[in-house]
Amino acid sequence: MDNISHTLIGALVGECLARFSRSDMPAQPRRDLVVVLAAVGSNLPDLDLLDSGWHDRLDYLLHHRGYTHTILIALATALLLAGVAQWWLRRRHLVPSRHDWAVLGAAAVLGPALHLAMDYSNSYGVHPLWPLDNRWVYGDAIFIVEPWLWLAATPLLFTLRSRLARLLLALALGLIVVAAFGSGLVRLPVAFALAAAAGTLLVIGARCRAAVALGCGLALWLGASACFIGAGALLRARLTAFADTTWPRERLADIVLTPLPADPLCWEALLVQTQGDALIARRAMVALLPDRVPAARCPARGLRGATTAPLSAVAAVDDAQRQWFGQVRSSLGALRAAAQRDCRARAALQFMRVPWLARSDGRLVLGDLRFDREAALGFAEIDLDGAQPCPRAVPWAGRWLERP
Repeated sequence: MDNISHTLIGALVGECLARFSRSDMPAQPRRDLVVVLAAVGSNLPDLDLLDSGWHDRLDYLLHHRGYTHTILIALATALLLAGVAQWWLRRRHLVPSRHDWAVLGAAAVLGPALHLAMDYSNSYGVHPLWPLDNRWVYGDAIFIVEPWLWLAATPLLFTLRSRLARLLLALALGLIVVAAFGSGLVRLPVAFALAAAAGTLLVIGARCRAAVALGCGLALWLGASACFIGAGALLRARLTAFADTTWPRERLADIVLTPLPADPLCWEALLVQTQGDALIARRAMVALLPDRVPAARCPARGLRGATTAPLSAVAAVDDAQRQWFGQVRSSLGALRAAAQRDCRARAALQFMRVPWLARSDGRLVLGDLRFDREAALGFAEIDLDGAQPCPRAVPWAGRWLERP
């Protein structure tokens, strides 16, 4: 998820923790500390950007969402936050009770845990069980910049003490609503629903007690998340049945799902199947309720443009539920051979979930179809021609490196 989402949800959870729990300390400094612990802790796992961003593209792919995005390091981060909280309290001569420490400890743990859970919720994934299990896991449920999560923080406009914080929050909320209308990624009825939700939360925040307003924001966050999770599970079951029926000789290896922002009715889907030595990845826009919103009415999110991957037509008919945007076929043997002779290919396959290997403009390119939106080499594509230095080693397990 983006860091604004992490910050807003962390602050919202911190406010709820502070206001919905009993305190034996002065209320204001305790609430400030709880909110800061949750909001800062919800961003700390992304400190790996300081390391992963200074090298090449492949190094970024391998080291972002790396060691700091694990349960082990999240617990260490919580201990660090608790130590900072203790130092802050001593400097102000504040003595928390056991109950206060329980709340502060919950904020310190919840911040990093929220970050891991939110990053898990999209199709990029995390590997939280390192060093016990180095496999990536994916929630496939929430868009990486989800407007409903931003709007859930609207009640903070009435609870944050800092004028600067309230101003920045107001700008962020206004930006996400404007982006919904102008980005082309959100259907117009959904954009109006976002604006109506923002207005409703503003009225509630202005007229109701802070606890009521915060509860509404918390309910919006949890309700929206549950809606997307449920919609994704239903679509996955439908796509599994469709793939088994349409391509019975192929084995379904994975389904990658990404909803459009703010819209649980429209999803981008990648079907990853194998047949012998072939790895076939098919891309589609899928509608949850095709009778109301057919797939053709869902914003294409750049799927109609040129790609680096040499896509060919899918042997399936477009209908109200599914609109196809091409497929790419690769050789599993060629992928594994590339990994054996090229350290960069092997490292890339520790990250890539939907890999493809093909000649593109005369170059041998290895890419991940999840992120292919342009003809030039993009976010998750590497040129394997020519000598290149090996990236720093990571333990993440790539499923396509092992033979079945």
